[in-house]
Amino acid sequence: MKHRTALAAAATAALCSGSMLAAVPPAGANGDHDGDHDGYDVVIPLTERASKQLRDGQNRVAATGKADAWADDGQVVLSFPVAGGDHRRHGDGGDRAMALKGGVAYTGAGPDITWERLKVKDNGVITAQLRDGTRSAILRVAGDRHHRGGDHGGDHGGYTLVLTAVGAASLNNAAQGAPFSAGDAFAGGNDCR
Repeated sequence: MKHRTALAAAATAALCSGSMLAAVPPAGANGDHDGDHDGYDVVIPLTERASKQLRDGQNRVAATGKADAWADDGQVVLSFPVAGGDHRRHGDGGDRAMALKGGVAYTGAGPDITWERLKVKDNGVITAQLRDGTRSAILRVAGDRHHRGGDHGGDHGGYTLVLTAVGAASLNNAAQGAPFSAGDAFAGGNDCR
């Protein structure tokens, strides 16, 4: 079990910009960086499909609090400063988790949703406090097999963050046309074309 936890933590680290604790881009780089970070961020590049769906029609995605969001070649990139000095805290259920500052807001045809008080757990799961106040798993690290709802199935190389059922349902509350499903690639990995 310890081996699996270590592997999940390593996969999460590899997914987030090659290093989970990445150097922050310079203030003003790529748009909206506020420059108020302590030097360590979790940087999450969304897939092309997720970026498109979150900005399609009336849909919009924005960083909240100390988080940043910018577009890089049409893809949304989210950056969250790591909270605290030691970067690792005990989280829900005794699992070790890294708390992140800031959050994400999604607006669209339906009610707005937010993912706040994000935590990256050692088991490769990312949890968030939702608008209704509940804490839920919204994303999880997947290996080299995942699907992209609506387009086609198949193998996709690399580690990826995929939506959980709660994460997909949350986005579908705001997004026009309910384009997200549990297991959809949300960030990292390789997009299929």
